[in-house]
Amino acid sequence: MSANKLKTLKEYKIKVGDKIFVFRNVALELNPIGKWGLSFEKIQAMMKSVAAMILADKEQVLTFAELEHLANTANMSMAKIADLIKVDRSTITKWKKTNGCLPYTESYCLKDKLPKIIFDFEGRMNNAVGHASYWLNTGDLPRPEVA
Repeated sequence: MSANKLKTLKEYKIKVGDKIFVFRNVALELNPIGKWGLSFEKIQAMMKSVAAMILADKEQVLTFAELEHLANTANMSMAKIADLIKVDRSTITKWKKTNGCLPYTESYCLKDKLPKIIFDFEGRMNNAVGHASYWLNTGDLPRPEVA
């Protein structure tokens, strides 16, 4: 492997609450101004990968940190998240202040609705969590390790 190629392989971490998602050997790209960096598409794919792992974990309710990551990945404000699951916006503020887990019903509702937005699929599916798992298993998303 050439010296230039070695410079372009890096390890990146995305921290969501207490969890750290590690992407190993991420290839940087030379941008038009001659700097090495990650493309927007690659960053978006990494964020979607982490979102898919969060959404595919159907046993756990969402933490506020996970909700923030999902909202960022879906390009939604917290106000839009509140509207999506039909809760008052002050409820989101309360969740942020406690920085704990969301109630089960709201967590389930978000795990059902957000994959449709994040992974751009149409129609009603009986298992939105399964769709998040599908994206993880297709190889279309980079696969992180959880540290």
